Amino acid sequence: MSAVARAFGRAHKKHLEHHAGDTGDAQEQPAPQQVLSAETRGSELSKLLSSTPTCILRPHAFFVSWQGVVTLAYRGFPPALVRLKQELDKRHGSLPKENPGSKWPKTSLGAVRDTCRLNPQQLDALLRICREETELLRADELASQGFLIDRAAVAVFECRSLERLVSWQEMGFSGEVDESLPEGEETERVDRIMAEAEAPDYWFAASRDGNREGHYRDDHLGVTLAFGLPLEAGHVEAATQVGALIERFRQRVNAELPGMYAWFADSSLHVTLRAVI
Repeated sequence: MSAVARAFGRAHKKHLEHHAGDTGDAQEQPAPQQVLSAETRGSELSKLLSSTPTCILRPHAFFVSWQGVVTLAYRGFPPALVRLKQELDKRHGSLPKENPGSKWPKTSLGAVRDTCRLNPQQLDALLRICREETELLRADELASQGFLIDRAAVAVFECRSLERLVSWQEMGFSGEVDESLPEGEETERVDRIMAEAEAPDYWFAASRDGNREGHYRDDHLGVTLAFGLPLEAGHVEAATQVGALIERFRQRVNAELPGMYAWFADSSLHVTLRAVI
């Protein structure tokens, strides 16, 4: 078992111990039949998630997406998450068609401000920063261990950045740990997207209208299945180190492109598995 898997076991045990008595003795406990009824109504998704193995999502590169959105891309969805997404589609045919943006794993870090547009020279500088910071990310043995995905949340959000939430309901995965690497189809998809930025005319895609700060922070009600990045101090060290590298990346962008980017709050950073509504 890898170091990150062992760290997960310790952190998971600590989490359970810490939250064992959070509800307090003063609260009235629901009758058993009420609990059974609630579990029955909401059992389909919780059963699916509880049968999904804990897995690892490995950071791959800092990347400039279309409309200039800066992201942390991952190497690909691991097999456990691919199966989860496939089962969701199979069992719930009424779900909307999956958005292209959630077919490759990424965390959106920030967006161009509403009044700004990248020019070709600024894009060149941004791509250079991405290349240099990606080299540091991949060379960092701690950060490259990645995130242990041991749960997912159904998020009802008031804005697309998830900085304003109506609710965040987490459900745990199984205790089994599957450290399998992403398969070829997943890594090839990520490679194709990364390669787009090397095209001479990529500036047209990176500077086009849309997906500015307002797109992410203005009112927009929706529901998504997501994994929140555990960047706060006290979590697994690998995750904390990724958070430090994200902050270094933001500082470099701010220094070379002052006033260009609006950065999303650390507490809102996430990986979208799939939109629900």
